[in-house]
Amino acid sequence: KVLAEPAFLRPFDALGGAKLLLKTTGQCVDDGHLGTAGSKLSRGKTVAKWACLAIRNYLRTHLLLAARQLDPKEGGSDAVIKKRPLTPDAEEAVALACIAIERKGRAGDPAEWTNAVQVIESGSGLEVLLEAALWAGDYRLVEVANYSLQALQVICLLPVVRTRLLSIRLDSEDAAASKSGMRVLVDAAGGQLVLDGQVMVSALRLLNTCVGCSPPPFNNRSLHAHHKGSKHPLADAEASWDRLQWDQFPPNKVVSRVWAQLQDCDGIRVLSGLLRGSDQAREDGIRALACRALLGLSHEPRIRQILQETQLALALSELVRQDPKQRLAVRDCEAAAFRQAAAKLVSLVTGRAQQSILEVASDSALRKIEKAAMVENSSIDYDKRELLSLVHAHLLSSGLPHAAAALKDEAGLEGSINVFSTPVASRPSREANMASGRGGASTDRKRGAGEAGLPLSAS
Repeated sequence: KVLAEPAFLRPFDALGGAKLLLKTTGQCVDDGHLGTAGSKLSRGKTVAKWACLAIRNYLRTHLLLAARQLDPKEGGSDAVIKKRPLTPDAEEAVALACIAIERKGRAGDPAEWTNAVQVIESGSGLEVLLEAALWAGDYRLVEVANYSLQALQVICLLPVVRTRLLSIRLDSEDAAASKSGMRVLVDAAGGQLVLDGQVMVSALRLLNTCVGCSPPPFNNRSLHAHHKGSKHPLADAEASWDRLQWDQFPPNKVVSRVWAQLQDCDGIRVLSGLLRGSDQAREDGIRALACRALLGLSHEPRIRQILQETQLALALSELVRQDPKQRLAVRDCEAAAFRQAAAKLVSLVTGRAQQSILEVASDSALRKIEKAAMVENSSIDYDKRELLSLVHAHLLSSGLPHAAAALKDEAGLEGSINVFSTPVASRPSREANMASGRGGASTDRKRGAGEAGLPLSAS
C-alpha cells in the first residue's frame, strides 16, 4: 500500500526496490517448481502473492501519474500532484490511464513511467511474471495469477515490450509442456490456466492491450462517450466499447505481428468460444472483453474472413437478442458494453449497419441477419442443362439467334430444350415502341410461346 503514495516512488526506485520484488517472486516460483513441500511452500505462496501485488501497485501508480501528466485538465505542479490520492485498486482509473497512454503513443510517454516499465522489463520481468502466472495455475493461486496478469497489462502498453513478448518461450522439463508467452495469455483468457472469472477478466484486458485496443471501464460514461455532442473527455474513438483507434489510424507492424501470433496460438478459437455459451461466458464482462478483442482483430481482412466462416455472427445475434431486462441491475453496464461491442463486430462481419442491430431488440432485424448469413453459407444445387436452356431462351428473347444457336450446338442441348425452341415475347413496353412492320413478328413470337406453354414474361 505504501507504493500507492507518489512520495515513496522515487526513493523506492533509487533503492532498486522493483528488481528486489522481481527477484523475490522468481525465487518463490523456483522453489515451487523444485517441489518444496510443507510450511516452506505455504510461505512461498504467501510471499509470492504480496510480491506480485507490490509489483502491480508499483506499475499502476507510475501509470496513473503518467496519465495525469498527459491530461492537461489534470496537470499542475508536482506538489499538487503529490497531494492527490492514487488508488491502484481502482479499475476504472487504471483503464482510463491505459487508454490515455495508448492514445498518445510511444513518443508521448512520460519519462518516469517508461523508466519504471523498463526497470521491470530489463530485470526479466516478463519471464518472471509469466512464470508466476503458470505456477499459480499449477497450485490454483487465484490472487498470484490475477496480480501478475494485471502487472503484465501495464508493461505491455509499451510496443517494445510487446515485441519481446512475442519472442519469449517458457521452457519446461517436459519439452512438450513448454509454452510461448502468448500461449500463456491465451490459456489464461480461456480459463485453462485458472478457472476463475476475475483471472479471465485480467487476462482478457491484457490481450486487448496487446491487440492494441485497451478496453474502457464498465460505466455509463464509456457507454455513451461516442455520442455526438458529448462533453465528456472520453468522447472519442478510443473510449467507447464499439470504437477503436484502428477506425482512424491503421495498425503498426508490432500490432500486426501480435495479431499473427495470437492467431497461431488459437486465440481466435478461444475468444470465439467465450461467446458461444460456455459456463464462464455467461458473465457479460467476459463476453464484452472477448468481443472487443475480436473486434480489434477483425480489422485484419484474413481474420475477418475466418470469423465469417465460423458463423460467429449467428451466435452473437442470439446473445444480443436476449432481453436485457432479465439481467441483474449490477450487470447492466457490462451487458450494455457487450451489446455495443457485439453489434459492431456483427456489423463488420456481415456488412450490416451497426445502429440497426443495436436498435432491434425485436427479433425481426436479427432474424434477417441470420437468414442472410444462412443464405450466404448455403449451397444451391441446380441442373446445369436447365441453366443453359434458360440462357438459350434469354438469348432468343433478346434478339440474338446466332448466339443462341452457337450455345445450343456447343452445349449439346438438341432435343432437351423443346420448351425454349421458340423466342419468348418481348415486354409490352418494347412492343409499344416497335414499328408497325414488326407487329406481325411480335405476334408470331407470342403465338409460339403460347404453343410451347410458356408465360409471356419468361424473359
